[in-house]
Amino acid sequence: AASLGLADAAGVEITPVPYDGGAPAVSAAASGETVASVSGVGEAIAQKDSVKILAVMDEERHPELPDVPTVNEELGTDDVVFGGWGGIYAPAGLPDGVHDKLEEAVKAAVESDSYTSFQEDAGNLVVYRSADEHQAFVEEQFDRFKELLG
Repeated sequence: AASLGLADAAGVEITPVPYDGGAPAVSAAASGETVASVSGVGEAIAQKDSVKILAVMDEERHPELPDVPTVNEELGTDDVVFGGWGGIYAPAGLPDGVHDKLEEAVKAAVESDSYTSFQEDAGNLVVYRSADEHQAFVEEQFDRFKELLG
């Protein structure tokens, strides 16, 4: 969907080619199987000797790639922001005490030096959202991708 959002913002038509993840997509671009690839920064950085990283789809330049512009810089827009994200999920109806303990534990883990270092070493940015913030984010992303995918 990020590739479709980029194409829409740039006013071009593309033929998306699905891959089982960012690493195979970047490999396809590196080998010439595809013209270009949209992937996470981590997958691109891992193959930076084989591909040219043209832009990042974030609000700001990536700290590991300070000379690589954002797509918004390149297009003169502000709405091409896509990133990888995930969450931790539990069954609905958890007792408040269990929910609160899980949320506290996840927050502590995500903010820990070891987790942050691990993610940054992989080229990823770390963002913590509370359960309510994450739920709102997921709903927003679902609506966004639903519109892009038609």
